[in-house]
Amino acid sequence: MPAWQRNERINFWAAAIIGVSIGSSPVIYVPIVESLLPGVVWWPGVWLVCTCVALIALDLRKGGRLMKYLVVSAYLACIPLANWLISNVGTTCVPNGPCLVPVGFGLLAPSGVFVIGLALVLRDFVQRHLGRDWTITAILAGATLSAFMAPPALVLASTASFLLSELADMGVYTPLRERRLALAVLASGLVGAIVDSAVFLLLAFGNLAYLEGLIVGKLWASLAAFGLLIALRRRGEIDA
Repeated sequence: MPAWQRNERINFWAAAIIGVSIGSSPVIYVPIVESLLPGVVWWPGVWLVCTCVALIALDLRKGGRLMKYLVVSAYLACIPLANWLISNVGTTCVPNGPCLVPVGFGLLAPSGVFVIGLALVLRDFVQRHLGRDWTITAILAGATLSAFMAPPALVLASTASFLLSELADMGVYTPLRERRLALAVLASGLVGAIVDSAVFLLLAFGNLAYLEGLIVGKLWASLAAFGLLIALRRRGEIDA
């Protein structure tokens, strides 16, 4: 195996492990900190920020060559974090149901909605930087991770919705990316959001309650990425 290919594998799986570590912080690290420092209000975002700063500093020391793998870390971090949020954080928690957050327009959605929307966008950038094969590997790794991290009652719904939505996202993004990157990110995010929301709700709860809220919540990430790409294109920094 050529040295560059071996290094690519090492970097990919190192980024994957880092991402899982970050995303699992509410489950793994928070209980440890609370046991060491009882009574301290702990916010998992501190761990996330510190880890990301360390990774970016390491990347800059290496001339920015590892930045594309940081996208993999961020992508896989979304999966355990979304599964934790849906059962633990929200303005309202439904008995035997999800915790909910407002997403705008008077709609509510399960609280992992924004993180899953971000994952759909990050998947596009994993493919942009690393290609189709590594993207499929990341999707399969994400589906496996989702099966392990989801609450027992949501394992099937979480795994199936993640896998199908990410593949749908990929199917839309791939033919469009050479024409307009920004349009590809927005369109693939819309399709992925619809597939993910419908499959998850039907398998988890047997109905489509909160469907509109889930789609709207996930689209915020795609719209933000779309706006950023258009701004960068106007500045001549990318061809989007």
